[in-house]
Amino acid sequence: MANITNHQKIWNILQAGEWTTINDIANQTAISADSVALYIRPLYNAGYLEAKTPHSKVKHNHQIKLIKNTGEKAPKLSKHSSILTDQNILEEFYITPKAKKEKEIKNHKNLVPILQSLIKIGKEEVYRQEIWQKVDLMPTALIRWIPRLLEVEILKDTGERYRNSPLYQVDLEKAQKLLELVNKFKSHNLAFSKLSCVEPTQ
Repeated sequence: MANITNHQKIWNILQAGEWTTINDIANQTAISADSVALYIRPLYNAGYLEAKTPHSKVKHNHQIKLIKNTGEKAPKLSKHSSILTDQNILEEFYITPKAKKEKEIKNHKNLVPILQSLIKIGKEEVYRQEIWQKVDLMPTALIRWIPRLLEVEILKDTGERYRNSPLYQVDLEKAQKLLELVNKFKSHNLAFSKLSCVEPTQ
């Protein structure tokens, strides 16, 4: 049986939905209170937890409770405790504005297979889970590109969900155009810039 990570142990306790404290969790898990706090505080800042008395920083004796239970997997915390990746709903949460800036999309090569998958699926509406299943990438790679594709309206969130997977409207014509621009310029930033300058078809 695989070892359970400390974050998963903490998450399991939080999922009970009861009021608790960092100190209580430390006692139940045999994890140091300081280590528990390093995970609890980002969860609180990302809106997963509420405190009986709201604070800017959760202290060891503050009463807290899970209010955003997205699934059984504990959200993963980045190395510098600035980004939470929730694998239950395939979303990332930036804990600080600086983290969002630092997390600018770096792995541009992933955009091409995502666009190819959208075009291959060929539907005007598609669930995010369908894209993930079609493209051979880690979930976090897809997560990083979704906001950018929403921004240029290749994808539009319909507001519908199925098992936490959003349903998107897909502009297949615009996806094809962006793919052509990416292949032409070999620069994703330039391709997005050029796409914004393209006159809409009548």
